[in-house]
Amino acid sequence: MANDNHRGQFRVILSHEELAFLLGLMGATPTIGVDDDPLSEKAADQVSAALSAAGHGLQARELVQIDAGGQPVVQTELLAATGVYAFPERLVTLYHWGAGEALPAAFFGYVRGATVLSHARPAPFLHEFEVLDSAKALIDRMVANCGVRGTGNAVPDPWLISAEALAQVRESARLGQRDAALASRCRPKQPELPRRNSSMHLPAHPMSQSSLPSARPTPVL
Repeated sequence: MANDNHRGQFRVILSHEELAFLLGLMGATPTIGVDDDPLSEKAADQVSAALSAAGHGLQARELVQIDAGGQPVVQTELLAATGVYAFPERLVTLYHWGAGEALPAAFFGYVRGATVLSHARPAPFLHEFEVLDSAKALIDRMVANCGVRGTGNAVPDPWLISAEALAQVRESARLGQRDAALASRCRPKQPELPRRNSSMHLPAHPMSQSSLPSARPTPVL
């Protein structure tokens, strides 16, 4: 889900094979955001044919051209985006389980220099990349991807107690003074914490990942 308040500078959706083709040109091996490789069980000639078809598909979309020497030339924006993905300086991963969903939604973010890149998985073996204008836009993408909604200005929780009061409750409980502990709990001091403006619910959990194999036959266009 995209946040319209932060429109990306460049956006593209690539198939698994198209991504593998582009990374093969760069000599890169991805280590994040990649499902089980559908090409891993194919013979070398089948992999080469699949990557060649991916290259032709990129040409049809005018994302790759062939120069006078017969070498593929990647569109500037696409080259920059895949370069950030392949060689990030910083990255973030997010897996979010939606209500009633068997598998989590995956989202990734990458930063290299001043370039910020989001990476979503709209469907199995599809990769949606978007170059964003700021790190804040990346955070907004992450929040939107999880379907998180704020709860507005929250009323201060009447059950919040200060650290001092909490220590007293623990000591009373340790000494078996149940009534004293309950009395302290029922008369909490005004919390010294800053007022919370909003709250969010982000039930995200880590998940194992797999990567494309490093050894790839050279695609032929």
